Formats: sequence, structure tokens, C-alpha cells
Amino acid sequence: MRLLWDPPAPAVERCGSCGRIIKTYRRTIHAVMARGLIALYHRSRDRNEYFHVRDIRVGSEPTGWGDWAKLRYWKLIEEMPKDDSDETRKTSGRWRITEKGITFVERSSFVQKYCLIRLHEHIGFEGDLIDIVDALGDRFSYEELMRR
Repeated sequence: MRLLWDPPAPAVERCGSCGRIIKTYRRTIHAVMARGLIALYHRSRDRNEYFHVRDIRVGSEPTGWGDWAKLRYWKLIEEMPKDDSDETRKTSGRWRITEKGITFVERSSFVQKYCLIRLHEHIGFEGDLIDIVDALGDRFSYEELMRR
């Protein structure tokens, strides 16, 4: 029995061919990702070089490897193309900061707060515009990270 104050069940979207539930995820740039982007900025400021995600560190700490690749949805980083002859790896694992990433770190550009992802594909953005300081939040000092 459904009571009047029960919220309606959420609409479930399913794949037409396999029946799998399809979800849209709203992702944001969190503080650890922003800190990693600043670390990459410092490493590659004067060169057009790719770095492996394991090499992007602040001091001795890793910089959020699991979420690192999501920065590509905002076009703040780009992955080095995979060597097609290497069948043991899915991707290169190497990234470089883009011009947009540089201007974001330098606080001269903004990105929308949320990236919408469905089935591992970017489908759009929503939310207010944020800068790197907004992404860092209260956990990290922008000025301290930029002095490195």
C-alpha cells in the first residue's frame, strides 16, 4: 500500500538492448584532484611533457589517482595516446596539463562545478562556475601550493 506522504519511486532508465540500469553521475573537482592539478602544473610548466599518474605527487603524497582521469572531462588534462602495439595495457597512464588546465590553475579561467557522466561518457555540465580555489575548498591553501 502506498501512503500519501511516501516519495515517488525514482524513474529508472534501462538499456534497451541489455536491460542494465543506466545512471547519470554528477562529478565535481574535489580538493585532492585540484591539488594534483597544481602539482602537474609545477612539473610541466615549461615543457610539453606527459607524466605518469604515479609521478604526480605533492611532497611524498599521491594526488588522488582514482579520480585523476576525471579532470579530462573538463579538458584540464589530456592523456598521451596509447601505443597500439602494447596489448597489455588499456591506456598509457600518462597525462599532461592542457592550456585550459594552466589557466584554471593560474585563476584566469573557470569551469562548471559538475560534469555529468553516463556510461563512462561525458554528456554535459551543470552548476555554477568555480575556480581552483573553490575546488581546493578549506582543506588546502592555494597560496602555499603555488609557492612550491
